[in-house]
Amino acid sequence: MDLQASTQSRLGWTGDCLAVGLSTADVPLSGELTSLDQQLSGLLQDLIDEAEFTGKSGTTAVIRVGKTGPIRKLALVGLGELSELTVDGLRRAAASAARLAKREKAKTLGLSLGNGGGAIAAEVAAQAQAEGVILALADDTRFKSETDDKVVAVEGIDILGLPGQDAALARGQQICDGVILARELVAAPANVVHPQALADTAQAIAPTMAWS
Repeated sequence: MDLQASTQSRLGWTGDCLAVGLSTADVPLSGELTSLDQQLSGLLQDLIDEAEFTGKSGTTAVIRVGKTGPIRKLALVGLGELSELTVDGLRRAAASAARLAKREKAKTLGLSLGNGGGAIAAEVAAQAQAEGVILALADDTRFKSETDDKVVAVEGIDILGLPGQDAALARGQQICDGVILARELVAAPANVVHPQALADTAQAIAPTMAWS
C-alpha cells in the first residue's frame, strides 16, 4: 500500500473515496467545507442531513458521488468535540476511515482529518493517522484455507492537509511493522512459533535495528 502526505487539499484531490473528518463544531458547514459542498453540488450537506450526522466521535457516513466526478464516494468521520480530540482519537478516526474505504471497495483514499485545528502538532497528527490506517488494513491470512478474491484492497492513501510529513509517516510505518509482527507471533500456533522460530525471527530483524 502506498501511503503519502499529499500536497493536495481536499478540494483538489481526486480518487475513489474522500474521507472528511467533521467535529461537532463543523455542523452546520462553514468556510472550506461550504466550498467542498458547492463543488459536490450539495452532496456533503445531503449526506449530513440524511445520516443526521452531528460529528459525534466514532460515527461514519458515506454517499456515492458518481463515476464522472473527481471522486466516486464521499465519507464522513466524526471527530467529536474538537477541544477533546486526542492523538488516539485521531488514530481511531483514521482507522475508521480506512475500514470504511475497504468496505466500499475503494482502491484510493484521500484522508482529510486535520490536526485538531492546530492543537495537535502536524507531525504527531500525520503519524497517528498513518498508524491508524496501516493497522486497520493489516490482514493476517497465513492460516486461512480460503481467501475472498472479491475483496478490493486499498492500494493508495493520501494524507491531506499535512504536507511534508514523510518522516512522520515513516515512523508510523516502523511502529506498525513491530505491532504487526507481534500480532503474527501471538496468533501463530505453537508448532509454527517454537523457540527456534523465535530465535530466527530475532536474528532476521536484528540488522534492521539501530543499536546505540
